[in-house]
Amino acid sequence: MKKSIALFTGALMLCAPLSGLTSGSRAAAYPSYYYEGLWDNFLRYDLCITDYDSLTEEQQELCHFIFDTETSQNDDIVCERARRILAGDDVGERLTLQQLENAYGIADQMSYYKTDSWLTYINCVPDVVHLELGDLRNNIVDQAIEYWLDDERNSYVVYRMQTSPDTKGCFEVYNKKDELIETIPTVFDCPMRDFRGDAEYMEKFGFIEKNGGYYYKKPDGTAVLAWTDYTYTYSDTPITKPFTVEREIDGCPVTAIEKNALTQTPFTEIRLPDTIEIIDSGAFAECKYLKSINFPSTLKYMGVFSFIDCLSLTEIKVLCPELNIQKWAFSNCTGLKTAQLLVSEIGENAFDSCTSLEKIDLMNGIKRIDLQAFKNVPLLNELTIPRSVKAIEQDAFQSNITSVTIPPEVEVIGAYPHKTFQDFTSGIEPPPPRRPLTDEPKCAFDSSCVIKGCKGTEAERYANEWGLEFVPLDFIKGDANFDGTISIADVVTVQSYLLNKHGSKLNCYEAADITEDGVIDVFDLRRLRSSLVSKLNSRSIDIFGLTPSDNGVEEFLKTAVIPKYISEKEDCFNVTPEEITEKYGFRVFKFESSCESFLVYNGEMYVLGMGFGGNGTESFAAADINGDGAEELYFTYSCGSGLHRTSVGYFDTATKETGGFDFSSLMDDLTFDLRDGRLELCKAKLNVRSFVDIKATPEEKLGEIVCENGSIVLKTVDAPQ
Repeated sequence: MKKSIALFTGALMLCAPLSGLTSGSRAAAYPSYYYEGLWDNFLRYDLCITDYDSLTEEQQELCHFIFDTETSQNDDIVCERARRILAGDDVGERLTLQQLENAYGIADQMSYYKTDSWLTYINCVPDVVHLELGDLRNNIVDQAIEYWLDDERNSYVVYRMQTSPDTKGCFEVYNKKDELIETIPTVFDCPMRDFRGDAEYMEKFGFIEKNGGYYYKKPDGTAVLAWTDYTYTYSDTPITKPFTVEREIDGCPVTAIEKNALTQTPFTEIRLPDTIEIIDSGAFAECKYLKSINFPSTLKYMGVFSFIDCLSLTEIKVLCPELNIQKWAFSNCTGLKTAQLLVSEIGENAFDSCTSLEKIDLMNGIKRIDLQAFKNVPLLNELTIPRSVKAIEQDAFQSNITSVTIPPEVEVIGAYPHKTFQDFTSGIEPPPPRRPLTDEPKCAFDSSCVIKGCKGTEAERYANEWGLEFVPLDFIKGDANFDGTISIADVVTVQSYLLNKHGSKLNCYEAADITEDGVIDVFDLRRLRSSLVSKLNSRSIDIFGLTPSDNGVEEFLKTAVIPKYISEKEDCFNVTPEEITEKYGFRVFKFESSCESFLVYNGEMYVLGMGFGGNGTESFAAADINGDGAEELYFTYSCGSGLHRTSVGYFDTATKETGGFDFSSLMDDLTFDLRDGRLELCKAKLNVRSFVDIKATPEEKLGEIVCENGSIVLKTVDAPQ
């Protein structure tokens, strides 16, 4: 077994024991490597922590625990569970010996270090992943992954996987001294063989066939697609009839696609239900005829090689905010031309060798871009990183990309990739395992790439460090948080920076330097406040109706996540006057039959009101009622098939939130009017040419929209004064 890990002790691991050590008490005992730059590099580039002092004492001790433990073992281990806890992940309960009875195996189903496994395995986050070369069994290297049975490592389990159909796996239980104390055999792993046509086998292991797919139920009440009639058929004839994965089997929602479940199937279209959360390794690998597949927003995990060599895919839209795309997921999809991504993380080599990829839309919500994610994509020349990204790994954009625009929110460029296992190769020298903490760093971009960003940010620092050309982005003087507008939020940003609240920083230093003296101080804060007050005193209110056009509709339909109850054939219109869009930067799109309306602002989509059984949105007003420097969009809308009801709501462009009032009219329609600089709510006379072409004339006043104690309220005419 592996050598003992001396620093794995209960005094260092989880919860209360961490509070016994403080960073101050440790300082005198720090080993020499803390002062050789490794500790600082580990924090910044491995854990991507840029403000260590803002961490809790427990979090700081966890950082030390991970660093001390991994470096003491020559960086050949990963403290996986501790890392996940530090990242705020839900690591779940610890493994118990009772779970191992009649179990197939153990795997962390969402991990980068997930080895060869099936979804029938017990899902558990390991404590320690050993990266050094393990034992060789049946030409498969058996790596050791430790699952502790308690926080102190008094005993732990290592799963020895089944390496061929003629062998069985087992669970080995070790004590604190790494002595083997028990061996528990695993149950034969039923998905490992081709069971098609074997009715006895299918009945024995509970497989259910439906419409060409083979499913099994899990103890947690969910179901998994394990196989199809066409898996591994190597057919030269495409099947144009769509293959639809069932939404539920025997009352159990289908939440996962098993490893290799549809590998080398000849389908041209595959439809996934909105219950799917996991697409496992190689699930759609080498589907050479696949042209169309949907990605449900519920997706959380897309395994290694999921869509490798899907040569006929030309475009994908992956709008799954919680999804982690794993290594090589779309690699060598040589026909892929466009991709739209809203995911949590883009994994290593995810789009490697997508040689036709010429346009990719990275949407706000992506947090991390990994090593060589866009390697060998010769037609992709420019990229804009979304503001949600916090870390970009080394070597992420080593390709023909000539220009990358990086927002100030990106905190770490050149982040370390994951450490890797030591490879086993027969007859040749294996490549060295990856140990980023001590390996020679690699630039995230090609040497000819131009970096565009704000001065004084990570983008400029990194460009200077690697000798890359840096081009400063244009900015608005006073826009300290670089969100494109000057508002009270900028005042708060500068004030927090001056007070050093929570390690506050400026997104755009130059924009905050109002006095242009090279220093951010109280004089800049005063000038910014004065400018904002002046702006508020001269604010305007714009009232407008619905003016239908097709401006931007095609792009909206391509990028928006449209609810399923709206027909794909339903006509959609931009109902915003062009001068309003030019002034405020937003557009409202409305569907003609369902009457549903959607606001698009700063690349994000928001629902406005409700249209079922009514006209939907009927009139609009743009005004900064709460005086925060950012306008709100007010709207009236009607709905209700039996009882017609008209209401009023608003969208705050500062908070990106929708609000409303405890008021509605059961018979009359509503609109806005501007009187003496005040925004009033009135009964309306409507001229309805169509549901997307409505003009409202104000009549009797019903109330006034005002700001009281910092809140937007509707004061009706009959309300007590």
